[in-house]
Amino acid sequence: MEMVEVINKERVPVGRIVERDTQLNNGEYHLIVHAWIKDYKSNYLISRRAENKSFGGMWECTGGGVIFGETSIEAAVRETKEEVGLLLKPENGRFLTSYFFEDIHAICDVWLFHQEVELNNLVLQENETSSVKLVSLDVLIDMYNNGEFLSFYDFAKLLRLTDF
Repeated sequence: MEMVEVINKERVPVGRIVERDTQLNNGEYHLIVHAWIKDYKSNYLISRRAENKSFGGMWECTGGGVIFGETSIEAAVRETKEEVGLLLKPENGRFLTSYFFEDIHAICDVWLFHQEVELNNLVLQENETSSVKLVSLDVLIDMYNNGEFLSFYDFAKLLRLTDF
């Protein structure tokens, strides 16, 4: 089981390390990450959630929980390797922003990585990801508007503001 550090809104540890799915108290959070991956043709790597997961069949960017002792960029690299088999280079990453998800007691760090992606070389994690593809930002926005892409913040505005 993955262990996470409980933090407050200012990211200060509160002195507890718990299993990832532990119910947290008001004012307590755990850290999660989203890793957006943009190739050199300005396409974004997205993955389809396995059918057995919540929001099964929906498309999303890669992401997951930050385990105890790990930084958010380390978690972004690890989660991407686990879910789609792509080894991100930390030096290709840029921190974009953080969001609070009060309903799940999470602070989400959003990263953008700029590096080449070869779809044929990716190895998908069976119970996490059913497929992957590269799409333009315009296609991504259309997918979101059609209810195919899962996002809880204005990813289009965020990605448009980056010159990376």
